[in-house]
Amino acid sequence: MISSDYIIRMIEQIGTMLQRILKGGSSVEEVYLDDAYMKYLGVNKKLIDRLTADDIARVLCPSDMSMAAVAAFLLYEDAQLCALKGETEKEQEYGRKAYRLMQHFLAEDPLSDDDLAKLDIDKFEKYAYIEE
Repeated sequence: MISSDYIIRMIEQIGTMLQRILKGGSSVEEVYLDDAYMKYLGVNKKLIDRLTADDIARVLCPSDMSMAAVAAFLLYEDAQLCALKGETEKEQEYGRKAYRLMQHFLAEDPLSDDDLAKLDIDKFEKYAYIEE
């Protein structure tokens, strides 16, 4: 398993990258997002769009659910960008996937309370009740 410190560092890097996206224009957003998915997950955003959360967990994380946490954070931030652009359906779709992936991660790799606080996973709860 990948250590929680490594996951936290990756998530901080994702946050930094997404802050740059927020400052750019729409064509820049798409390029940065696709780069983020490729850099951190090894797949492009189009594939993530087509897969369910369960499929993402099964395909990208067959032996280590820590990548599910990374995917969850990317999708959560993608949902927030969609919300800023007024794309409610996409926001809910990405948010729902993010929540489900975080559940996969937590089921396989329970974290300490300190690590949970660092990751701020409570923010995923707002997507817990959105139906697929």
